[in-house]
Amino acid sequence: MICVLATPTAATDPLTWPVYLAAAITVGLCVVLHYETIRLLIWAMKKYRPSPRLCLIGSVLTLLTAHVIQIIGFAITMGVLTLMFGPRVGQLVGEEAGTLTDAFYFSTAVFTTVGFGDIVPVGPLRALVAIEALTGLVLITWSASFSFLVMQRFFLRPGDPEADPPPPSAA
Repeated sequence: MICVLATPTAATDPLTWPVYLAAAITVGLCVVLHYETIRLLIWAMKKYRPSPRLCLIGSVLTLLTAHVIQIIGFAITMGVLTLMFGPRVGQLVGEEAGTLTDAFYFSTAVFTTVGFGDIVPVGPLRALVAIEALTGLVLITWSASFSFLVMQRFFLRPGDPEADPPPPSAA
């Protein structure tokens, strides 16, 4: 009995290297964008010394904008990969998985680690999706940490009643 292994042809052989290269570039750009956004926020707070309320609201809105740009970056990366290499790098599969809006929706679900499952990746593209989820988790927690530090700096000043709560009464 002879066992023959099916060898993929060049047209069907999955391509993984473009996915990993695109993932590395996209993650690098997202991290640089996030770092520069936070650096810009710190610079603006030091230079203009806005009210604590404006600092917090402005920080949150600016960080949300950065996250939306990062999500769009991952959606564009998925689209460019599938346009350049076709199904050899995988694709998004679902009832509605063919438009840019669907790619943005899917990328948002992955970046925020919600992952609904109505659109799923197949093939090597799954690696990009996994890396996007990890990147989203790290960048969102970075934003949360920064927001916490802004709140702590402006809202918990020494001498404030909330910063130094009164000791419990001995009743």
